[in-house]
Amino acid sequence: MYRDVLGKYSFSDGEIVKISHADDDNLVVTYKLWDDRNINFEIKNCWYIMNKKAVGIEIDDVKMIYDSKSIDIIKGDVFNTGGSIEEIENLFELQFISSWEDKIVLKIVADEIFVRDVDIEIIHEVSKMYDLKRGNKY
Repeated sequence: MYRDVLGKYSFSDGEIVKISHADDDNLVVTYKLWDDRNINFEIKNCWYIMNKKAVGIEIDDVKMIYDSKSIDIIKGDVFNTGGSIEEIENLFELQFISSWEDKIVLKIVADEIFVRDVDIEIIHEVSKMYDLKRGNKY
């Protein structure tokens, strides 16, 4: 099993090609790697998206974060409206960081992600395979 499927890719010198909504809660981010291969981040159950005109921006890194202010706000909102822990127990924040300004240009909070290597049709389920923070296999 991969401990961190994102770690098998080099995101430096790549760029976001397209961001498309599959439906209300799901989206796909198409990313062109430095070697011209395309991968899709298929993101399910999105809770929050912050897009600062990310398409076409050169990216230095892509990170998965499990503790953030955005996640804390969402958790608080869910609890305050009578939601359950099951709704939010797998939340993560996916960050795309620009090369030139070292700023987050795309941030997505969701609870499930698949990474599809479009050129060779391999799918990796990132969020369910390994909880990186806790080190637990699923």
